[in-house]
Amino acid sequence: TGLHYETDSSLDLSVVLKDKYPVTLSFGATPDLSTINVLYTFVHADGSEYSFANSSDIRLRDGTYTLSLGGEIEKLAYQMSTGKSLIVDGGAVNHVLTFTPITSWSFAAGNGEYYNKKIEGVEDFYQGLVIDATLGKLSPNGAVPNSAQFNTNTIIKVPVTGNCTISVEAYEAKYAFYTIHGTAADTDSATTTVSYEGEEGYIEIKSTGGAYIKSISVVYPAKEVEFVEQPVMPFIPEDDSDAN
Repeated sequence: TGLHYETDSSLDLSVVLKDKYPVTLSFGATPDLSTINVLYTFVHADGSEYSFANSSDIRLRDGTYTLSLGGEIEKLAYQMSTGKSLIVDGGAVNHVLTFTPITSWSFAAGNGEYYNKKIEGVEDFYQGLVIDATLGKLSPNGAVPNSAQFNTNTIIKVPVTGNCTISVEAYEAKYAFYTIHGTAADTDSATTTVSYEGEEGYIEIKSTGGAYIKSISVVYPAKEVEFVEQPVMPFIPEDDSDAN
């Protein structure tokens, strides 16, 4: 690959950059990304990578791209549901992104995403969870983790929007050394479920020993649908004037 030229004469070269076209990202009202710094990374089918810190200044050349979000997006318990790929083909693109709330988190390898970073001595975020490890550690247990090591005094703050139940699963019941919203986890069962009644905020899971946590899930009550009785429609006889 590349240019190979072996004579003593000069060679005039001109390089023409490929045209780039504006990409406008359209978001819904939820979540509000205006208060955080988001990095928008587009990976071309040929492997080239383009990152933008400003969503209003995106320009890309022709091709098929995969989009991922970085930066402070981990502060929000939302994931992209549509808009992960786009095609630029000779003109400007209006690209719509939609998001769905995250209500379950895995700390074990398997199907889907799982926690795979070490947080120790600091406060950090993971898919909307606030991990306060200033006095502890939350770390994957093994190269292919079956859980996360959840050390004493480490706190996981789970975002909730109101009344709900929260279920926390340990790797094994004997490793459920933590409290959930002030209630000690059951060490006879791997999963402990606690009801929460309150406003939007966080439920704290605090390690009280050498715990190993496998998953967290939040379930909200079904929304009540108001029944509205419909008026009885009048009977309209069939028009048989053309019969026979």
